[in-house]
Amino acid sequence: MTSAHSLLAAIDDDTLKKLVQKSFSASDISVEDSKALAKAMLMQEKLTINIPAIKSNRKPTVFFTHDIDWIDPLHPVSIIKSFIHNKRWLRPHQLFDESIFISGIEKLISIEKHYGIDAIYMLGANSNRTTNSRYDIRYNTNNSIYRKLIGIINSLNVSVGLHSQIELNIEKQLTSLSKISKREIIHHRRHYLNFDPLTMWTYLDGVGIKYDYSVAQSTTVGFANGIPRDYLALDFIGSKLLNTHVVPTILCDNAFFKNDKRVILESFKITLDQAFVYGSKLAILFHPENMVVFPFLWDIYEEIIDICKQQGTDIY
Repeated sequence: MTSAHSLLAAIDDDTLKKLVQKSFSASDISVEDSKALAKAMLMQEKLTINIPAIKSNRKPTVFFTHDIDWIDPLHPVSIIKSFIHNKRWLRPHQLFDESIFISGIEKLISIEKHYGIDAIYMLGANSNRTTNSRYDIRYNTNNSIYRKLIGIINSLNVSVGLHSQIELNIEKQLTSLSKISKREIIHHRRHYLNFDPLTMWTYLDGVGIKYDYSVAQSTTVGFANGIPRDYLALDFIGSKLLNTHVVPTILCDNAFFKNDKRVILESFKITLDQAFVYGSKLAILFHPENMVVFPFLWDIYEEIIDICKQQGTDIY
């Protein structure tokens, strides 16, 4: 397999410069800066320099997103977690409340409707394999709770995206979710943020995904690859511009399990300030099941909404 390093070395400077300019809609950019950006786009090296050429005068837009990894409290892995992880998962008596995760999602949707937020709920679309492996989403499309969730989401007209697994064919997952939800799917995030930057966006572009939110850090606030804004993905193998927007996810709820809330929120404000300078589209990720297990996240989520509104960002 071609490595990102050897691939970039094989692309001539002028071609690379033109590709990166198109990706960021930059009127001009140096060869050195285009190389630095390309390495960051391919997750080779984090961008550590300021590149004024990629700044935009747009107001930042925040996408509120949710990866739904769990819906069934009686999933075998959930039962094991309940008895092994004690305070870090559902209590044993909660396992028998079939609606516990669905009710949490309904509460979350209600809060967002109150604030005028059209959040994006990323759903898995595994239709035929088991869900017990280490990196599996813990449900498939044959689950009765999944069908109930789809009904709720459709009745409330909630936006849906694909939460894909790397082991499964993206097109099949997208087709499955589109068929079940009866809508076009244009949003995506890879489960566990596990992807190949050389190929994933080419696959996503090929199936009509307009926004990808997979560039993220689960426990650290900020721009994962150092690029402080969104951009159009590039097919470096085919040397062409793609139609899929890479929208960085700058904050995940998992960060609040590792660090002090005040420190995280202050870092979040600083990142938003940077987003204003570069006119960035960006995303925030909260897992609904985490909010059920750790109720303190509900108040934090509303604090984040308030910060976005106070700082004047647009909200998707």
